[in-house]
Amino acid sequence: KATVSVLNWRLSVVAMGLSDVIHKAKDKVHHVKEKVESKLGGPGMGRVVDVSDKRLAKAPAVAYYFSASWCPPCRQFTPQLAQFYNTVNASGTQVEVLFVPSDRDEESTEEYFKKMPWLRLRHDDANVAVLKSQYGVSGIPHLAVVRRGGQVVEANARGSVMAVVGQSASAQSALAKRWAA
Repeated sequence: KATVSVLNWRLSVVAMGLSDVIHKAKDKVHHVKEKVESKLGGPGMGRVVDVSDKRLAKAPAVAYYFSASWCPPCRQFTPQLAQFYNTVNASGTQVEVLFVPSDRDEESTEEYFKKMPWLRLRHDDANVAVLKSQYGVSGIPHLAVVRRGGQVVEANARGSVMAVVGQSASAQSALAKRWAA
């Protein structure tokens, strides 16, 4: 009986190890897929970035969007932020948004990100935790706006965006211009 118990224990350890290996391999495949898509074009089209991406550095203001697919308030706010982002950038006022995901895996992040027109970090990027700490994120959705140079303009800008969405393009652009000034 002791031998059978030891064998069962060893099999369960091996199975847990294989599960971890499979999970890591799936994440690696997604990472390679994103790199290929960013070089050749495709669903991500180069929108999966790291915090040093030149598009972020060039933007007069960056809105760090902390969100997750499993969060109902996030799923409600994302289309509003997308409408704001598209309106503002179409009017010539540049604001970049960086999605900082709180999803549990890359597949969930990738699926949710299909609804977003901006840039994003990978769910397992070490900078996710750094940015959450840096901008005092204690819950999601959270939108922190930072000017070029690092000055926090609005620590929680979700309410500001919600207040102007549905108003004129000039009202939405005025908010973005205030962030960038």
